[in-house]
Amino acid sequence: MNKYHPYFFIKIILISIYLLLIVNYNHTVTAFSGKDFSDKYHIEVLWKSGPVDGTIKVRNGSFDKLTSINSRCKVDGSQFSCKSKGYIRLMISFNDFNTKPGSGSTLVSINTIDNPFSFFLRDVNSEFPIFIPEYQVIVTSADDLRDYNNIEQTIVNSHLKTKLETIENEAEESFVSASETTRDQTCPTWLGISRDIRTFQVDYARKNDAREFDIITPRLVSEPVKLPELNNQDANYGFVTGRGQGPVLDVKRRLEDGFLPILHTTLVDEDISYKSICFVSYESSPLKAEYIKGTNFLVADSYGYGNMFTENQMKSLEEEKEKMPFKDEETVLYFQVEAENNSQVPRYAWFKTIRPGTGWMARNKWSIHRETGYSLYNDGQEYCLSKIYGNRQPR
Repeated sequence: MNKYHPYFFIKIILISIYLLLIVNYNHTVTAFSGKDFSDKYHIEVLWKSGPVDGTIKVRNGSFDKLTSINSRCKVDGSQFSCKSKGYIRLMISFNDFNTKPGSGSTLVSINTIDNPFSFFLRDVNSEFPIFIPEYQVIVTSADDLRDYNNIEQTIVNSHLKTKLETIENEAEESFVSASETTRDQTCPTWLGISRDIRTFQVDYARKNDAREFDIITPRLVSEPVKLPELNNQDANYGFVTGRGQGPVLDVKRRLEDGFLPILHTTLVDEDISYKSICFVSYESSPLKAEYIKGTNFLVADSYGYGNMFTENQMKSLEEEKEKMPFKDEETVLYFQVEAENNSQVPRYAWFKTIRPGTGWMARNKWSIHRETGYSLYNDGQEYCLSKIYGNRQPR
């Protein structure tokens, strides 16, 4: 009769199952938390050749120990000095680290005299080592027994390409080819006079722009003009050409000769084509070089963003603002629209002259003078003159 009782074997089996579950649990927690239960994390840095000197710096973690694996290196804490001209392999150990997804991940910096670099500790693994061929350095996990040449050859045999290499092997990019795949970001047109910060933003018949009106916005560089007649709010003027906003937008825009600040727009609304030309000039002086005064660079910069003036520049700025030519003569946006009937019978053409605001909800008080065609604020200040066939537009 066997001297071992059957319950003894059952007990051995249960203990084995229990230990197996514990091991599996440990592996599961390690994968989830990014930490092993030894509270240590080891990686290795491989240089194809030396000499190399530097220090190890760790952020969001704690450096534990630096060990030379295959070459005679002088190690002092986080500092190392390897005078060998051959293959160099260092192991870096950490006793506090974070390899979880998200912020606060452990960042390791290898601060060598030449070619320093940094990496996230969580990105280090033997399946996809960190390989920087320009620096002839590899970072991999400590359990990766391959040397530099073996890892390099494995990567080379994969025939991988960097982003720059992919770009170099492609056909030369052009605006036309790029526009076929990039986001269609239509933009408004800024019109003005050379070197003058007074501009008009023309938001006319722009695709993907869900607005009730087309909009004209006077600006001083990046800053919209604010008017007391509008309670010191941004000055925006809405207008409509054709029957208004609809599900179909058939429009073409271009600058004269491709670059001159004269905007040509053709808007097709079924049988009617609305062809417009707009540009900026002075209210009375001819648009000639001798009349263009421009804007002082300090004044222009003050209407932009992120300016940082010195005390002397601020003093000069105030002086230049007093000398600004704005008070002498204003700039004016000239906007002409012609309606062309493409049908065989008479059709109505529709125009709605500009009014303050960007839509019907704007409660600004305004009116059109029946005799002169001027559009007026409630205080009598004129902001637009509308004509039809060269005559003052009736209400």
